[in-house]
Amino acid sequence: MMNVEVSTLNLYFTYYDAEEPDSVYGGLCRFAATPEVIQSTQFTNGNLQELVDNNNCTYLKTPAGIGTEVTLPIKEIFEGHESDSISKAQLTLTRYNNSTNNNYTLAIPKNVVLLRKDNVTSFFKDKKLPNSQTSFITKFNETYNTYTFENLGSLITYCQYEKKNSGLSDDEWEKNHPNWNKVIIIPVNATETTDAYGSSTYASISHDMSMTSTKLIGGPNAPIKIQILYSRFK
Repeated sequence: MMNVEVSTLNLYFTYYDAEEPDSVYGGLCRFAATPEVIQSTQFTNGNLQELVDNNNCTYLKTPAGIGTEVTLPIKEIFEGHESDSISKAQLTLTRYNNSTNNNYTLAIPKNVVLLRKDNVTSFFKDKKLPNSQTSFITKFNETYNTYTFENLGSLITYCQYEKKNSGLSDDEWEKNHPNWNKVIIIPVNATETTDAYGSSTYASISHDMSMTSTKLIGGPNAPIKIQILYSRFK
């Protein structure tokens, strides 16, 4: 597999000069390609069942394909805190170190997004950007070997509000919307821009089409924790 950074089209041609009819000249016209021109990639991920059946970890793999599904414990978060506000909800995913290192070891995904499961297709199709409300992005922390989403409070609150204001009972809502509390973490390429004041913002987010892979602590046999900070006003 090749990762093409730049693509151009060179058009070579010959021509006559009206002032020198007996001479033939050669010319070159170069056209630079945009990402849309060269995106004709097709691939299929296979032999994944062994990864799915491993209950001691989860995976992030590219190109564009294998993410980690997380079920947010929203019911448990609000149990006994129905009148409280969530000030902070921090989710940290810890990476396993490679057991072997050689020339064939793949790189680690550098950027990942967290999206609601039902919104994954529309997010990439519509070229949306993380809004820190229902979609989030974070970078791999080499010091702590983790991916940390600092505050998912707005997403958790929105999911709970959506259910409570649906006009349905909790059981009916969850039956009709089985993905209401599920999110997917996906490796991405992120392009940033910096303004005159030095502040960075994301200009574009796309599927990571390079070859990367990492294994995360998690799964039914190794659940991860989410840290919640509540606020109560009297």
